Amino acid sequence: ALALSACNGNPVAIPSSPATIADTTKIDELAALSAETLYATASTMGNSLSRAGVIDRPRFQALDAEAYRYLEVTRAAYKTGNSQSFAEALGNLNATVGKIKGLVK
Repeated sequence: ALALSACNGNPVAIPSSPATIADTTKIDELAALSAETLYATASTMGNSLSRAGVIDRPRFQALDAEAYRYLEVTRAAYKTGNSQSFAEALGNLNATVGKIKGLVK
């Protein structure tokens, strides 16, 4: 398409950097916000349930720490614009929150 557009006289604006492209999208911001909400909800729920004795507290604390590490990786990948590590961290965060949910019998 780029080569053809040059032939028909219509100039094509080529982004100067990946950040320029990322600045025009909103999906990464929504995913980052969702990750923050996902972690906060799972952590709050798990803390409440572990204090009530409904779920195993040490197991929850280990999973909560793991989920927080993945949240930090998600934050770092978002800041650097690394889509591969961002997607991987989001997947790991989701899987760990699933394990937290699985503590409830």
